[in-house]
Amino acid sequence: MIEAALELGASPVKTAMRVQLGDAWNNMVQPFLLLPVLAIAGLKLKDIMGYLVMIMFWIGIVFGTSVLIWGYFV
Repeated sequence: MIEAALELGASPVKTAMRVQLGDAWNNMVQPFLLLPVLAIAGLKLKDIMGYLVMIMFWIGIVFGTSVLIWGYFV
């Protein structure tokens, strides 16, 4: 990604931050860290997936807005 950003003349710092935000946002739907907790609690993934999707959408709005504001002012 950094090489592509440099070829396009984009900021490598902004590119790295946006890739990190996109990766973090994507990981909210894939809660692999919760699997042991779900096993201990006796829950299944379908019991919490609705909550995770809602959180993902709200955080996506926050991330998207922050990237747009950051790109505009910085």
